[in-house]
Amino acid sequence: NVKEKHAVYLNINLVKELFNCGNEENEPILYYYITDDEVKFSEEFWNENNLNDSFVIGIHPGTGKYPPFRRWSLNYWGKLIKMINEKYKNVKFLVFIGPFEDEYYNYFNNLNLNNLRVARGMDLRKSISLISKCNFFISADSGLSHCASLFKIPQITIFGPVDYKYIHPFSENCKVVVPDNYKPFYIPHCGFISKPYDCMENLKPEKVFNEFEMYISTHPEIDYNKK
Repeated sequence: NVKEKHAVYLNINLVKELFNCGNEENEPILYYYITDDEVKFSEEFWNENNLNDSFVIGIHPGTGKYPPFRRWSLNYWGKLIKMINEKYKNVKFLVFIGPFEDEYYNYFNNLNLNNLRVARGMDLRKSISLISKCNFFISADSGLSHCASLFKIPQITIFGPVDYKYIHPFSENCKVVVPDNYKPFYIPHCGFISKPYDCMENLKPEKVFNEFEMYISTHPEIDYNKK
């Protein structure tokens, strides 16, 4: 029975059946090791971009070229960042952008925010080393959202019409936000269960901002006033 089980547990059960090992009752622990060179790289990046002693929010707006129905509007991303920036004056934003995402790169540069930095076209391990230093992470349904879960970073992940119950970032610190009237048409282990439609327009920046504020207010250990 795979109903509403995260893919991690599905795989554990598969291994258990095949090799008579593994135990779903024990919570799996994620491990990822950052090399000394990667630590040095991320520290130098933090220093060069004046990110030390700041509350850094990592942003990953991209989802790759396909499928397009997972994407959230760039204008929505911009509005969300500006809403956070207007209320929380001491935050800084680090936006992760792929090497071929020229539209994203141009858009975020044109926001003209002096507390926004862009990390573009970096290899995965370097990106992960930077993510590990972020205080919060907001992203689309993407691989980097799972990278943030490696370090239990407080995070919000935006899901569109994909059934997130099976593949959301594997962390108790991840809050999933979905459009109003959420009804997935794609289930990872089943495929499309109905005709695709554009539902991401229904997820307004105000809703994500409210979820961010609620997360901050209900987790007093998150020191967003850090300077």
